Amino acid sequence: ALSAGVVEAAVGAMGTVGLTGLCTACSLLINLTVADDDTSDAAVKRAADAGAVAAVVRALRDHGGDQQLSEKGAGAIGNLCSHADAEVLSKLKDGAVDAGAVEALVKALSTHPTAADVGTAVVKALANLAMPPASAAQLGAQIAAAAPAALVQSAGRHAAEEELIDYTILALDALADGGPVAVRDAGARGVVEGAIKRFATNEDIMDQSRSLMQKIGLGSAMDANKGGPVAGPGEFRL
Repeated sequence: ALSAGVVEAAVGAMGTVGLTGLCTACSLLINLTVADDDTSDAAVKRAADAGAVAAVVRALRDHGGDQQLSEKGAGAIGNLCSHADAEVLSKLKDGAVDAGAVEALVKALSTHPTAADVGTAVVKALANLAMPPASAAQLGAQIAAAAPAALVQSAGRHAAEEELIDYTILALDALADGGPVAVRDAGARGVVEGAIKRFATNEDIMDQSRSLMQKIGLGSAMDANKGGPVAGPGEFRL
């Protein structure tokens, strides 16, 4: 069972502690919310009530130059926005809108361009924020405006990082539900091309790539060629 006050104490401390304490608090939030069970869901609900997302975003804004804090902060946001019921997620995502989570996460990608661990944590968080239930229309607009190009650029820098690419395609696929043209124009096709060359045996990546390409208007070519690398505009080759 979750000890009384642990989540609230961690979130409350984030307003008073320094960088080391902020990293510790973010790590605690990650650990409390990592499992898919009742205890973790209870921690997410209590974190939502305590304003955890806003506290983490403030930490990212104030200490975004620190690589460890950027990784831990993004990891905490990603975990918080991947659990619990629709009502709790709606509250968390509304809090993310108000706090400026999308901008903070996108900035972390550009601040730490060579740090794969930061990139993976950020794209996980953006994917979870973009996926249903995305209750706040403002959140979708923020992500659609800021995230596709940043995700594509990050994927280009870390093309060999399988987990990062997996979550990047997942995020782009979710974003394509609301803005397929923006996702296509940001260069999503290139991410898919690289992914299917490197990770052809990863069924999750292949399935998500197919879904993404369908949404941006290239799915029929990919299906016809069994997911082969892109040959030309709108075409794939075996």
